[in-house]
Amino acid sequence: MKSFTVIAAALLGLANAASIRICKDQTITNCVTMDVNGCTNFPGSMNDVVSSVDTGGATCTFYQDGSCTGGSWTTSGLQNTVPTNFNDNLSSVSC
Repeated sequence: MKSFTVIAAALLGLANAASIRICKDQTITNCVTMDVNGCTNFPGSMNDVVSSVDTGGATCTFYQDGSCTGGSWTTSGLQNTVPTNFNDNLSSVSC
């Protein structure tokens, strides 16, 4: 019974993960899709180069530094441009 509970909890966590796109260019181009479940650092190639995002239906907070620290910006849905002070200055996200 314990193993069933552990497996069910793991699957529930996966079901709650948000699939988002982070993009190097404005208007959602040159993107990487990533699954976010809690705090997630950007892949190295996307660190400090993001200019647009699409969170789908999730509400996500983007951070200037890794491990969800530093200045933050919260948004949901498609954002063709990120706020000027966060453009090319984001490193992690939590949804």
